Amino acid sequence: MFRSIFQRLRNDGQPKRLAFLGATPAERPTGAVIWVHAPKNASTAQIAALNDLRAALADAASDNVDQVTLLLTGLERLGERDAPVPDVSSGDTSDGPTAANSTCIIYTAAPRSLREAKRFVAHWAPDFALWIGHADPIPARFCADLGIPNALVDLDASALKERTSRTNLSSFDHVFTTEIPESASTRTIGPAHVHRGGPMAPDPVLPKCNEGEAEYLASHLQGRPLWLAACPSDSEIADVIAAHAAACQQVHRLLLILVLQTEQIAPQLEILRRANWQLRQRDIEGDPDPTCQIFVVDGIDELGLWYRLAPLTFLGGGLSDTGLALDPMAPAAMGTALISGPNGGAWQSQLTALLHNGAARYVSRGSHLTRAVTDLLGPDQAALLARNGWDIATQGALLQNELVALILSAVQQAHPQPPAPA
Repeated sequence: MFRSIFQRLRNDGQPKRLAFLGATPAERPTGAVIWVHAPKNASTAQIAALNDLRAALADAASDNVDQVTLLLTGLERLGERDAPVPDVSSGDTSDGPTAANSTCIIYTAAPRSLREAKRFVAHWAPDFALWIGHADPIPARFCADLGIPNALVDLDASALKERTSRTNLSSFDHVFTTEIPESASTRTIGPAHVHRGGPMAPDPVLPKCNEGEAEYLASHLQGRPLWLAACPSDSEIADVIAAHAAACQQVHRLLLILVLQTEQIAPQLEILRRANWQLRQRDIEGDPDPTCQIFVVDGIDELGLWYRLAPLTFLGGGLSDTGLALDPMAPAAMGTALISGPNGGAWQSQLTALLHNGAARYVSRGSHLTRAVTDLLGPDQAALLARNGWDIATQGALLQNELVALILSAVQQAHPQPPAPA
């Protein structure tokens, strides 16, 4: 009986209303409805990736439906650009479709019980259900019972080792996790297909790189070994300089590219000159000469250039209280090996993915930076980190492609194109 209710809701052109949580929810929109449950504390990367997914779905599904609606539970806002208009009669809020992507968002409360889950799934009749990070077994079970395709992404790999968690995963068609422990048997997770994929993150925004300038500098440096410190905090600079001094004892003619914020330049130049370092500045001398030991760059405008040239990069902020100053996926995607402390700040999920997958060298304190730099100036070690980093940096795009394919298949099945006129 419940299945027949669901089929009626899906196939009838007129949306239905059902009582839910003691109020009348908004009507089910026409077109495709994708239920997305994201945690309230979703990361910046997850929110950005959801916005990318929203746009990609509108484009991919345009042949089958005029509108794609994200039914969003858990997370209260998908972004600053989404200013929901309250529907005071229902407690739901919604964003209307935009001409740019023909999508809208409905924000509503997640079901909290078996009864609410039944009503929720029957009323909204989603074409696909996507959970981020947390497996809620009650609504997932009803999606499975009613034949609603579904997936779980950004699952903590430890859940694959726990009996209770594996039982909860049995209702999902697809489970994506950044790593699959060797001890986890996919045969114990019911029908779910476990994939290595993610984390859920947007394509990294790569800083611009002038290829002609990169070729010129590579030729000018004549193979000289170098490494990059990208926007270290004031508390990290002394450790960066100490690591460079130690590495210079082992690597002949080693050059440090030191990218600082504008307000750091004057005080740090004074400190470095008092320590008798041979310095040049990008905005004054232009290029490092053969005697230059530290090349100081003002600001991040040319950061893409230095990512491209440096085989090794220390990510500033990871050893400070504030966290990383820059998205670590950008340098990873540009092929430089990474060193970082534990504090990813706004980019914690990206940093964790890099560290856990052998794509960045972890240092727990500034005094460990010296060893990391000297170890990784050897080409083999840096190349391995760089290769792993590139793999992880592109996983977000690969995961999005897989999700779009899964969701599009469900939309095409639920909303088949009418046959072409004879």
